[in-house]
Amino acid sequence: MKKLNILDGSWYIFRAYYALPKLTNEEWENINAIYGFFRMLFSILKEKPDYLVIAWDSPKPSIRKKIFPEYKANRPKLPDNFKWQLTTIHNIIEQINIPALTIPWYEADDIIYSLVNNLASPNITINILSADKDLLQFLEKGNITITDPQRLKKINQLDFIKKYWFKPQYIVDFLALVWDSSDNIPWVRWIWKNTATELIKKFWTIENIYNNLDKLDPKIKTLLEKWKEDAFKSKKLIKLIQIPEIKNINIENFKINPNFDKIKEILIDKFHFKSLEKTINELKKIYSQNQLTLF
Repeated sequence: MKKLNILDGSWYIFRAYYALPKLTNEEWENINAIYGFFRMLFSILKEKPDYLVIAWDSPKPSIRKKIFPEYKANRPKLPDNFKWQLTTIHNIIEQINIPALTIPWYEADDIIYSLVNNLASPNITINILSADKDLLQFLEKGNITITDPQRLKKINQLDFIKKYWFKPQYIVDFLALVWDSSDNIPWVRWIWKNTATELIKKFWTIENIYNNLDKLDPKIKTLLEKWKEDAFKSKKLIKLIQIPEIKNINIENFKINPNFDKIKEILIDKFHFKSLEKTINELKKIYSQNQLTLF
């Protein structure tokens, strides 16, 4: 069975930038995100998937800002040395023949969601490398795994149920109820995770919860009634979008054939990441090996 890896590239760059100590080149430009990103990418390439694609966030504002202008408004402005590294990584990926997708107005998670919806097949195993909780809904489907990119641990449906106590398909409804400061999304005040879990276990969806308010504790009912508009707005913002441009995409576009000579030229000769040279040589050997054919 062939394997497709889909990476949330934007998350990996942020992770590399904020997790690694400051690293500069001869021009005193910060290059820690560049180094960290490719170190993580190489660990994924070692698995030698048949197909791989990196999903990038669009540089244009998210389509969600039309629904809620304050979406992600709480996030600090990106430092100039981060933006330079972001552009540099995008350019390098293009040069070294690694498939990647950016679609104006959409986020990386929307791209991943659309790819999985269109490419899922009994003949393909899809592994999603993303920290986005919305994508956990795909654990309901067969042949799809999600990898926690921080621990590189694959999460299956059983892992999900042990943590959340309900089926993965209802994760969006759960997230619409609970507070998450990262995206500045409205929420139902004073409905905490334990209460939200019990509501989802019993009623499954936001819509069904509101259809059964009279069955709830009066205090919970009052909170839900007060923040009803925010609950439904939150679900609309959290729900991932099927991107029309991805409807008929061909998986063969994501065939893996990295240009390791170009990788060495850029990362070793230009950026002097000498510690990556051994890994690059090993990867070149792995990808140059021809599969044995039995006659």
